[in-house]
Amino acid sequence: GSGGDGVVGLWCQTDSTTNRIVDHMVVKQVTPGQATYDDPGHWKNDEIGGTPLEFDNAIRLFAELASTGQGLEKYITRTLGFSPPNNAKFIYKLYFEYCAYGTIYDIVRAQRAATKKVMGLKVSISVPEPFIWYFVRTMIRVAVSMESIGMVHKDLQAGNVLFDRPDSHHFAIYPTPKMADFGNSRFRDLQAGTEIDREDPLDGCCQPFAPPELSTDDDGDWRVDSSKEPEVQWVTAKTNIWQIGMLALCLMRGQAPILECRNQGKPKEQLNFAQKPEDGMTTIETRKHNRNDQFFQFSEELHDLVDNMLEFKPSARPSPSQVLQTI
Repeated sequence: GSGGDGVVGLWCQTDSTTNRIVDHMVVKQVTPGQATYDDPGHWKNDEIGGTPLEFDNAIRLFAELASTGQGLEKYITRTLGFSPPNNAKFIYKLYFEYCAYGTIYDIVRAQRAATKKVMGLKVSISVPEPFIWYFVRTMIRVAVSMESIGMVHKDLQAGNVLFDRPDSHHFAIYPTPKMADFGNSRFRDLQAGTEIDREDPLDGCCQPFAPPELSTDDDGDWRVDSSKEPEVQWVTAKTNIWQIGMLALCLMRGQAPILECRNQGKPKEQLNFAQKPEDGMTTIETRKHNRNDQFFQFSEELHDLVDNMLEFKPSARPSPSQVLQTI
């Protein structure tokens, strides 16, 4: 696979006798280009050519999750190490555990391929609601730990949630969700009490999954004016909440991204956080379905939770702890 800063490959270890695969490891060759490579913000403690920030961010969160003693570290992809950065070629490698069930894109694609007949019509089978609750609960438990260390992911999108083999002790029939890719994550200063300004840095959010505070137009300009909506100036734990809610809606709809975020069709039907209804929407109707999805039925409790998580104003969204209490 590939991403904004490199190429991801799968390395396999084989048994020399049977030639069977006995272990896997994901290798991400990071090729950010000289400008990004030479940016101190790309590295731990601003030391160019030292420890990649993506590695350090993941290790910090892993340590916080492990310190709870609840086994929560299994809900993020395990970062195994990195190669010595090559300062001449501006490249390095990151090593991760292998997750066998792919991303939310893969889950949605596979589920929509599964069909049944209802009243003579062939319709896709929806993602099971218990699995969506399981997904939300695991991501929120990670978000609670992130908030405790002042961490905001910033790029929680369908490609950055992976699924591994089921946990035999917890929802054993479903693959285990794992949050991934912490290269654009940032930390607020807990001692000073300062928040993370959305301007620093500007990059780091896949737009079809961007909340109001990180949404930009095709020219890279902010869609929501912070002089009119001061709350959007800051990236907070409520940003994580919105993005987890959007991913839950992707599973409910069987779409990634959902139709309203694909920049297709009439502007007024798109989620672009416009202030005028004729120019676009500021919020999503979670109960809205396509004609072919009319048999996708979910509980009112799930709809209400996702509605709350997708509120336009960050202050109107629940905190990670509040969401966890409702599940």
